[in-house]
Amino acid sequence: MHSVLGLLSIFACSLIHCNRIAIKQNILSPPLTNKPFVVTWNVASEQCEEIYGVPLDLSDFDIVHNPDKSWRGTTLTIFYADQLGLFPYYDSEGNAVNGGLPQLADLYAHLKKAAEDIISSIPEHDFQGLAVIDWEAWRPLWVLEGWGAGLIYQNKSVEKVQKDHPDWTRDKILAQAKLEYESGTKSIMEFTLALGKLLRPKALWGFYLYPDCANYNKNGTKDSFKCTDQVLKRNDQIQWVFDDSNALYPSVYLGEWFSNHTSAIYYVAYRILEAMRVDSDRPSDFSIPVFAYHLLTYRKVPEFVSLFDLRDSIGVASLLGSSGMVIWADHNVANSVERCQNLSNYISTTLGPYVKATSDAATLCSYDYCSGHGRCVLSHFPDANSMMPSYLTVAEATDEMVRIKEFGSKVIDLLQVGSASSKYSTICQCYNGWTGKSCQTLKF
Repeated sequence: MHSVLGLLSIFACSLIHCNRIAIKQNILSPPLTNKPFVVTWNVASEQCEEIYGVPLDLSDFDIVHNPDKSWRGTTLTIFYADQLGLFPYYDSEGNAVNGGLPQLADLYAHLKKAAEDIISSIPEHDFQGLAVIDWEAWRPLWVLEGWGAGLIYQNKSVEKVQKDHPDWTRDKILAQAKLEYESGTKSIMEFTLALGKLLRPKALWGFYLYPDCANYNKNGTKDSFKCTDQVLKRNDQIQWVFDDSNALYPSVYLGEWFSNHTSAIYYVAYRILEAMRVDSDRPSDFSIPVFAYHLLTYRKVPEFVSLFDLRDSIGVASLLGSSGMVIWADHNVANSVERCQNLSNYISTTLGPYVKATSDAATLCSYDYCSGHGRCVLSHFPDANSMMPSYLTVAEATDEMVRIKEFGSKVIDLLQVGSASSKYSTICQCYNGWTGKSCQTLKF
């Protein structure tokens, strides 16, 4: 049974130890290709072919990419702080840029410049690709700026209110500073999304890293990777971000402490599940796509993610309802002939074959069980009390291609999706316009 649901043997999930996944009955049709799960290339790798003459065979493995394999193009465009409007922030030396505080931004000037940037960066009006906004200098909630580099936004907001109202009490000043800050962040984020959707209505607009889960736990147990109640409440407070977006781009970057360790399954899964949760709370009656951002290497370590961890990240995301993954890396992976050759080899031997296998499995399952008009989604996720098969916690073979085949053959043998004896529960999420248990009926 060659289906993405074969990967479900990552989990030994009994019905009494599972949590139901929140998904809507329908989802938009696949935006990039006619595939239920697609991996997109957002690596600054254009130098490999243009300068160093090293080809990167992405298309052979169904990895969707911009024509020149760059960060920005006809398939995906990412906007950083200095590339979209007049983004307000403080630089590393504490200097205010474009007003510094979100509440001091010239919103009209920002939107005017943002419109010019969008039209320039995405000249095609009917652009249907991913449009990602990456603003990381500040976050929309006051409480999230209470330490580190974020403190300057709290301190400067307080200073502003103190200057405006020198006779106010400290508590009143703090309350007003919080109100002004959060009103400012909401305005600039909401209006920027609205402008993007107005100018390029078919693009998939959303903010990188949203929703977050804050479950970076180097020594965590399975249960400790759940998004805490505090995190859930904070994401509920910014539900307007998700309501205004038409795609979600959470991050599942793996730290080196996850290397070849099964805890990566839970770290990734709970991040995807949180994206599914906030999507389920959107007022629309159909889901928007979730494209999780995945780093090509481990965080701050120049080592490509292993096959073991690709399975525990890309594979898990495909099971839980993600529409795809976005693979990201900066210019450092492609700034020499040697590094480009290493990248090309990694794509050909490890990343590419695994991506192709996962994409093909998702497509086959769609046709086998969802009439080709929907995608297979795991309906439950195991909680911390569930056990995993021991063979999935060790690497039995050293050759990467052999391991890919072994993982595939074992799970296919173990699981017959949809059979009465199956201990894994799955459903079809139908593309918009289709309905029925197997997405077999066209809506009128």
